Amino acid sequence: MNNALSTIELLYDYNRWANAQMLVACEQLTLEQWSRQLGHSWGSVHGVLTHMCAAEAIWLSRFNGSPQREQRLASSAFFL
Repeated sequence: MNNALSTIELLYDYNRWANAQMLVACEQLTLEQWSRQLGHSWGSVHGVLTHMCAAEAIWLSRFNGSPQREQRLASSAFFL
């Protein structure tokens, strides 16, 4: 297998594993913990997950040659 392709697959597998771990941890949060403002760039756990989902969707659309989707994902309301 091509070395670059195997590296991309390794990174994808790690990302998928890390996302699953993060979602398991988030399932344990109360609604107050989920939405509590934490004083960082994305505000809350909800804000972090919104950012992560939007970033992954944007990169996927770029890989698929559809960068116009970025505009639709600019708002966190998309993920409510």
